[in-house]
Amino acid sequence: MAISLDTLIEEKTILQADFEKVSQQIQKLTNDLAQMKANQNALNGALQQNEKYIALIQEEGAKKDKAVKDMVAKV
Repeated sequence: MAISLDTLIEEKTILQADFEKVSQQIQKLTNDLAQMKANQNALNGALQQNEKYIALIQEEGAKKDKAVKDMVAKV
C-alpha cells in the first residue's frame, strides 16, 4: 500500500488541528491554575487576618479577666 501525498496532507491537517486543540487546553489550564493560586493567596490572607482578630479578642478578654480578678482581690 502506497501512501499518497493527499493522504499525508490530510493527516497533517488533522494533526495540526489536534495540536492546536491541546495547546488551547494547556493554555486554559495554565490560566485556571494561576487564578486558583491567586484565590489561594487571598484565602490565606483572610485566614491570617482572622487569626489576628481572634488573638486580639482573646488578649482583650484576658486583660478584662485580670482586671476583674484584681478588683475582687482588693475587696
